[in-house]
Amino acid sequence: MARSKSCQGISRTDPAAAWSARTVRGRFGYALNALVDTPSGVALDVEATPARFAEEVDAGRVMLERSADRFDYRPKRVAADKAYGSANFLGFVRDHGATPHIPVIDRTQQTKGKLPRTAFSYDRGTDSFTCPTGKTLRHHAFHPPTGVHRYAADVRDCEACVLRKKCTTSRRRTLVRLDDEDVRDLARAEVETGLYKRSMRLRRGVERFFADAKGKHGMRRLHLRGIRGAEEEFLIGAAVMNLMILARPRRLIGKPRRGVCVPAALTPAAISARSIEHDVIVSPARQYA
Repeated sequence: MARSKSCQGISRTDPAAAWSARTVRGRFGYALNALVDTPSGVALDVEATPARFAEEVDAGRVMLERSADRFDYRPKRVAADKAYGSANFLGFVRDHGATPHIPVIDRTQQTKGKLPRTAFSYDRGTDSFTCPTGKTLRHHAFHPPTGVHRYAADVRDCEACVLRKKCTTSRRRTLVRLDDEDVRDLARAEVETGLYKRSMRLRRGVERFFADAKGKHGMRRLHLRGIRGAEEEFLIGAAVMNLMILARPRRLIGKPRRGVCVPAALTPAAISARSIEHDVIVSPARQYA
């Protein structure tokens, strides 16, 4: 990464880099996004993006699609942090045959003291909500670009409601439901399962990938400029770390039992086969060069 004074948030030496203020001192940089197979710890793919959350989430889609095309790698579960918990990304993971083990971005409880959406029950058959007093909120509008369905109560029902002061300050109460709400419900249900907790434990192991990249392979600062230069350095660094893992088979398969032959090296296919049900971890999207 090249440092310089900025002009309206643009680096003079590397305009493709994005400004990030997540460190003590703000800086221009790139995000190293990695798709890691567990429990082997091997990086299947890396993608360089400017240090912006939106582009890092898009990189997750790119890496999953590219791994499926190149290696026919189709994980059963995908784990990531809450930055990837949007309805669009959860739907993308589900549509590719994987279960999302990702915390959902949910703001339904941010109601400023009013009744939250969880106080209303949804009926799939009638596509409507029912409020705590038994009144119906019917489908009112749909916004295709965002996939948001809006539901509204009858004004007369809200005027005579005893819970109005606790429910809304408007003439009537409205609710929204996303087009991909089903996959959000799926992700919420997975939180209570043992597999989800296991995925969260395995996801912490990806931090070692970034620690090695920065501490052992000099990726705190990049030598090449531009997004293509960042991609080249990230790809070479990931390849080196993968080769180090492949050279240490004992670390992947545990202590060999007596009489069992340990291979001198493991191929990527063998690593994939040894991975427990093909868990995949998407990087936390917080590491910057």
